[in-house]
Amino acid sequence: MPFNAANMFIVDASLIAHTAGGATAVSAYNLAATGWTCTNVGGGAVACQVVAARGQYGAAGTPDHIEDLMVYWCGYAQDSIQFSVLPGVGGPGVMLTPTMDGCTFGIGHSARDGTCMVTHANNATQQAGPNDMGTMPQAQRQATKGLFKQARIKVKYLMQPDDYRWADEGHGPRMIASSSTYGIRAAAHWRFYRHRYLMGMGDYVYLNTQRVN
Repeated sequence: MPFNAANMFIVDASLIAHTAGGATAVSAYNLAATGWTCTNVGGGAVACQVVAARGQYGAAGTPDHIEDLMVYWCGYAQDSIQFSVLPGVGGPGVMLTPTMDGCTFGIGHSARDGTCMVTHANNATQQAGPNDMGTMPQAQRQATKGLFKQARIKVKYLMQPDDYRWADEGHGPRMIASSSTYGIRAAAHWRFYRHRYLMGMGDYVYLNTQRVN
């Protein structure tokens, strides 16, 4: 089965070094290639894939390799904002960005041809602690709006930490959730989604998939 972003997946840490936006070569594997597992809140197994740097867990034909593919990539770097311009036509039909657990993802209004700019902002040094975001969200919001203003593009939506980071779905105390954030292009229009999950010691707990408005 080829990679399908609509199904639960994890973005591997091997891609973090790719900070520049644009079309990027990646490989998709069954999560078993990493030695980790994925369940739902009730403990049932959840099929999960991992997207990694090309060849990270083996070449085509090796166990758990699904396919090599190209995606549009919106990079990440600590205490900075990265961006990617997604064409309305041509090139890959999927956009990925590194795992989010406190960053801000920005989406700009599309041009007439469907081209869309997205951003990934991080200001980790302004985070007061794991459960206290401090001034980080505000700084990320300001950086995102500033970049869109510089590009003369109106902001359509900001996915901020409070939109996805906190989880208490059946777990009692509030826990920190992560997001695999992705975009899908159809009919020259980009739509964005997030898979939310908890990360444990060798396992992921899938929470839900949501449209990013």
